[in-house]
Amino acid sequence: MNEKLYKLFRLQCSDLLVLAEMEWNGMRYATKEALAEAQRLQEESDQLVRDFYGLVGSDVPSISSGDDVSAVLYGGTIEETYRIPIGHYKSGAKKGEVRYKKEVLVHEFPRLVEPLKDTESKKSKEEGGKKTWSVGESVLLKLKGNKKLVKCILAYRGVEKLRSTYLQGWADMIEKNHWDENMIHGNLNQCVTITGRLSSDKPNMQNAPKQIKNFLISRYT
Repeated sequence: MNEKLYKLFRLQCSDLLVLAEMEWNGMRYATKEALAEAQRLQEESDQLVRDFYGLVGSDVPSISSGDDVSAVLYGGTIEETYRIPIGHYKSGAKKGEVRYKKEVLVHEFPRLVEPLKDTESKKSKEEGGKKTWSVGESVLLKLKGNKKLVKCILAYRGVEKLRSTYLQGWADMIEKNHWDENMIHGNLNQCVTITGRLSSDKPNMQNAPKQIKNFLISRYT
């Protein structure tokens, strides 16, 4: 073995012992406070949904659906499926229960903004696919027109990611993995990234937004 590589290998082995201890010890997480903040953000999220409905003029589109947001911004259709009663079952296990038939109501939305060049979604390019365009953050930030609606969509996504992925998500992970209360034992990986840098998952604690750091309790203060 190359001597320099061997030294690097030995160094990585030493790091591994430290990382294993860090995973075992875990990080303190203020679960109660995080859940309280998640509840506050849920109320904020609900208000943003109501704002979205008001700006769109309909409560049919889902603000969390990329296809629906595309139809609202760039023009398109959204199909609403509902059931209507058509009688009762006369025999079988469901005898006496109401029978329903599915109906589809198609809602059409006018184009509010022009899509950016080369942002048509891959799905809509497929034969027979419904015409949709990208609604990723980088695209929405470049759109011209209807800034209020775009701002509402981006605000909702930011609030929901913080609430569901981190505040509520990390608390749920503690319960799911049967970790000690207020403790997170995420993975610290040496051999996952191509560049060889340290990475983290389940949960990813390296890329957590700054707001979440308020709920990570230092043991040295």
